[in-house]
Amino acid sequence: MEASLRNTHLRLMLAILLLAPLSSFSVSSIRHEFKVAKRAKFALTIPSSMAIQSQEKQGEILTLNIGPTEGNVYEILISALKSGSRGEPTLSDKEIQYLVRLRGTQLLDTSVETELKMMQLTGVHGVGYLYTLTDKREELPSGEYRYLCQGIFMLGNVQLSATLLTDSPDEEVVVPFFEILRTAESVK
Repeated sequence: MEASLRNTHLRLMLAILLLAPLSSFSVSSIRHEFKVAKRAKFALTIPSSMAIQSQEKQGEILTLNIGPTEGNVYEILISALKSGSRGEPTLSDKEIQYLVRLRGTQLLDTSVETELKMMQLTGVHGVGYLYTLTDKREELPSGEYRYLCQGIFMLGNVQLSATLLTDSPDEEVVVPFFEILRTAESVK
């Protein structure tokens, strides 16, 4: 079983590294704008095959739950917060890597993977780092997912913490997740 999960993880990584840079939304998409805080707005372009299931704001953190309108079962969670304020810098590239590595390393005990492999995702208006992990439990409780892709993406003064939870590492789920982040933009 573990070898099978590792092969699936390799397929997921290949989809991310090889297919995502070449893809663009082949289905219609809708651009959504969100306000995190004063002078901290961003926009996401979401394929019409997905919908914003819920939107919750706590203080200056906005969390979106994006899911399929039909078909595959997965969840995309994106939490946005304003990074830096008057005179304070936003997160540096090294700080983003550190935070992503810290969170991913904390999850290694429960994953098939024994070391964390981070990848950089460069978008039109931002840059971020992500990793993927596979839950090593043979059977998962109802409502839990086998695969996790998680990281941080910076858009000017907006920090996006993004998570994809899925039982399917198929590119029809993974590639749109990366395209949402790749096409994310800071809004004035």
